[in-house]
Amino acid sequence: MAVSFEIYAYQLAYSNPVYIAIAYFELVYFLRCIQYDAFFS
Repeated sequence: MAVSFEIYAYQLAYSNPVYIAIAYFELVYFLRCIQYDAFFS
């Protein structure tokens, strides 16, 4: 699911540079969620 979202975001980035920042923050938030889950579990 995350991989397909990244591919979709990268495809949009070619038409709108704003999606580059959106994809970056989404990726950082996704990685933080994984780290928190691994830390608390």
